[in-house]
This record gives sequence, C-alpha cells and structure tokens, in this order.
Amino acid sequence: MNNSNTIGILYRSARIVLWLPIMVNVIVLTITLKHSIWEALTLGLSLCFIASYGFLINDLRDLQADRYNKAGKLENAPDNILRLASNASVLFLTLGLSLVAVFQFYSFLGVLMIAGGLTVYTFWIRPKLYLANVLAAFLASSPLWLPNLAFLHAPDIAQIGILAVAVLLLLGREIIFDIADHFGDARMKRRTISIVSGDRFARRIAVAMQFSGCGLLIGLALLQGGQMSILPQLLLYASCGVFVLLVVSANMKVIARPMEASLKRIFTMRTRLAMLVLPVLLFLLIHR
Repeated sequence: MNNSNTIGILYRSARIVLWLPIMVNVIVLTITLKHSIWEALTLGLSLCFIASYGFLINDLRDLQADRYNKAGKLENAPDNILRLASNASVLFLTLGLSLVAVFQFYSFLGVLMIAGGLTVYTFWIRPKLYLANVLAAFLASSPLWLPNLAFLHAPDIAQIGILAVAVLLLLGREIIFDIADHFGDARMKRRTISIVSGDRFARRIAVAMQFSGCGLLIGLALLQGGQMSILPQLLLYASCGVFVLLVVSANMKVIARPMEASLKRIFTMRTRLAMLVLPVLLFLLIHR
C-alpha cells in the first residue's frame, strides 16, 4: 500500500474532517466568554486531537463488527496500517493532553475527562443499552460545554438551551447509526435500541428526539428573539430555520427507507451541517 493510501485511511479513521466544526464551536464559545483567540485555538486544537484519539481507538476496537457491517473504516487495513493507527492514537492523546497541560489546570482536567470518557466508552460502555448512546452524545457535545469548564464560566439559559438541542440531535444520530450497524452489533452481542426493540421503534425514538430538539430551538428563538433588535432577530430566525430544515430533511427519508450506505451518508452530512449552525445561534443568543 502506497503512502497516499495509508494517509487517506488514517485521515478518514481519525475523522480529521470533523476538526473544523470542533474548532468553530470551541472558538465561538471561548470568544463569547471573553477569552483570547489564543486560548480558543489552544483548547480547540487540544479537543481535536482527543477526538481523533477516540475515533481511532473505537475503529481499532470495532474491527470485527465493521467487517460484518462493511463500514469502510479500518476493517480491511493490513497489519502495518493497524499498528500505525494504534501509534497515531497514542500520539493524538499525548498531543491533546500536552497542549493544555501547561495552559490551565481546569482546561487540562476537562480534556482529560473527555479522553477518559472516550476510553471508557470504547472498552466498556459500547455494548450497554441506552448508556452508550447517552455517553456518546454527551462527549460529542463537548465543544459546546468544554470552554465553560475550562474557564469556570457558568452557562446562561441560552447556552443550556443550545446544549440541550445538541444533545437531543446527537442522541438521535447515535440511534440512527446503531440502526445502520444493526447486523454487526447483533453478531457482537451488543444491546442497542435497534436490536432490543426493533428498527421501527428505534427510528421513531431517534426522529422524535431530533424533532424535539428542533421544537426546543424554535421555542428558545421565539422567547429570546423578542429581546433583540431587528437585524440580530432576523439572523436568529434565519439560522433557526436553516437548522430545522437540515434536521427535518435528514430524517424524512430515514423514517421510510432502509438504512443503506448512501442514505447514511446523506443523513450524516446534513446533521453535521446542522451542528455547524449551533455556534452561530449561540453567538446570537448570548449577544442578544
């Protein structure tokens, strides 16, 4: 396997593409909390490294399940690539922790807690019913709460609302992903909502959670928007509309169609774009 293929496999498995939304969320929130761009970049990059560590160890742990599901991750990689992925995970963990170790105690504590959570999820919690989805959603939402922990800022009602919206969206996503991975998870004797209660019930729960997040966001926008001047108010309503449109369009086909690979890609992309709208909404609400 040539160098470009090796880099491509590691790039996909480490989910480097997700560094952008992670950085955007952390930077917007950190600056909104009136901290410097340097602090924002340091904390954001540290979280990116830790996220890639989590993705790599999860893919390495899930090799057999991914072979059943034909996931297109590391399941068909040769041994030298697997060793390289293992070494890369250690490197990402070391970089993520080192970057904030000399920065501030609570930043280091927050990043260490996330790294620990990813490790516990991968090696112990992943087969557990409900708990795996909740922990995954909580960790995935960390760009929206880590700066508060790092800089000891209590969240206001707007941030709590946006965080609740994010967790509902991410919980629904996790359940949808479990539906797509039903076959491999069943072979590995994991307990997911899809396996225990059936795909139809799991779809309904997942969609209901995401639509509840949309409803919560609409209510929050209407409640807070009345306190804004006209231009920020219009931007808030427009951003809210984009978020709802992305989430609804991502879920409409999921309700009625089998979870094919192409449908999973569309769902993943649209919900990722929806998550990118959240820092815009957070900025507008905090600065209303």
